[in-house]
Amino acid sequence: MQLCAITDRKRLIAATFSGLSSNLVSSPNVLLRAEREAAVRLRALAAGWIDGGVDFIQLREKDLAPPALISLMEEVFGGLDRRSTRLIVNVSGDRPPRSSPTAARAHADLAARLEPLAPFADGVHLPGRPPPGAVREARRVFRRQGRDAVVSLICHSLEEIGIAQTQEPDFILFAPVFEKEGQRSGTGLPLLRMACHAAGDVPVLALGGVTVENAPECVAAGATGIAGIRLFAGDSWRRL
Repeated sequence: MQLCAITDRKRLIAATFSGLSSNLVSSPNVLLRAEREAAVRLRALAAGWIDGGVDFIQLREKDLAPPALISLMEEVFGGLDRRSTRLIVNVSGDRPPRSSPTAARAHADLAARLEPLAPFADGVHLPGRPPPGAVREARRVFRRQGRDAVVSLICHSLEEIGIAQTQEPDFILFAPVFEKEGQRSGTGLPLLRMACHAAGDVPVLALGGVTVENAPECVAAGATGIAGIRLFAGDSWRRL
């Protein structure tokens, strides 16, 4: 069973603010301290994930520009032996705005965001519905720096699975299988089973409300593994 831990730095920062007055929360010094404490906590989590054999860590910090992402990667992963764990950075590869005549502009924008990150990450996760050729473009950017990139996509329906399959990613996250915060229910195991079948040779990892208890059901439905945020925030995932 492959495992993909997804980071949530904002949740860690929010935990630092818990119980503080609004005046303190708005203080630049308190915010800086929260950022530092979140990075320390994230490093401890990452070390545990690597030690426990997690296959992929997705750095899901879409609010950070490349320089800040690089700084965070160095602070969190610097010195850690992650030869068996691939670090994937979440970078938007969305379709170009209507003013762009083709996907070329979107590819150029994606390349510009990835080039400074490629020396530090092992691959990229492209959220949303990236334009045709985005996965190939991401791999090309990494190859220019002598590296083979792992590229993943996210899907929420069978239609999106069909589109993603044509891009030939290394794996697909299918979500939400059971539930997602703010939503009552997920797609369910029957749709996960159909998604895994529709994906063909592309591995599918189940995401959304996955727990130690229901993870085996996801694998039985055809998933290669599981991904999660809350699951990997504690230690229960070690029982998988």
